[in-house]
Amino acid sequence: MTILLGKADQIYYYYGQLDPNTISDQFKSTNFKEVRDLIVAKKKATPIDDLMYIIKSDSTSTFKNAIDILDEMSISAVPPGHYAEVDMTPQEAELIRLTEAANGVK
Repeated sequence: MTILLGKADQIYYYYGQLDPNTISDQFKSTNFKEVRDLIVAKKKATPIDDLMYIIKSDSTSTFKNAIDILDEMSISAVPPGHYAEVDMTPQEAELIRLTEAANGVK
């Protein structure tokens, strides 16, 4: 599960690799009230050896959001080594920008 942090406390996520043919079905948005349920559901549905969360912050997200998502990993009892913070790709940043513009996120 890849978790992308955007502006205004917005969270975007997808599973696996982004496929240009199904990107509108794959790329979803949520918020901090709902993300824990998604994290726990993924944890329950995935063998521990295959479990990995990739966390990426957009340039418009806040440091608080980065800390909050790490707190969610801890609260959800995701073991260390099963999540990582990495750089966002230009494609992901563009998807966030387009989604936020379409949804009126300021």
